Amino acid sequence: RDCNNLTSATIGNSVTTIGNSAFSNCKNLTSITIPDSVTTIGNSAFYSCDSLTSITIPDSVTTIGYEAFNFCENLTSVTIGSNVTTIGDSAFYNCSNLSRIFYKGSAESWNDITFGVNARPGKVYYFTETEPTDGGNYWHYDTDGKTPVIW
Repeated sequence: RDCNNLTSATIGNSVTTIGNSAFSNCKNLTSITIPDSVTTIGNSAFYSCDSLTSITIPDSVTTIGYEAFNFCENLTSVTIGSNVTTIGDSAFYNCSNLSRIFYKGSAESWNDITFGVNARPGKVYYFTETEPTDGGNYWHYDTDGKTPVIW
């Protein structure tokens, strides 16, 4: 927390929880790698990480705490794993540039998530491996297997 010189971080594979305020106010944090062992992103974990532009939340995560990404003003896209069941109050609030949420599940499972107050992020795209015929908001991975691409 408050590590202004921290620019990137890779969390170890034995970590299961990113604690409350763990990276809050790390203003120069541009990239973070969250492993598949993490199941919970704590309250205010990335609060006011101004330099984050995108984040991938793995399928292992079930809970995103309140204000987890609040005031990440340069965040433009988030990939959210399909096992998230709870997104806390204001989790993506004040993320004024957040325009794309790439959800790895279906529209139906997105609607099953419990959202706190001011927790619904921007436009949501749903994962599909085959090009949809109905238009809609869908995405898939680019040939690199990492980059989300809108159909």
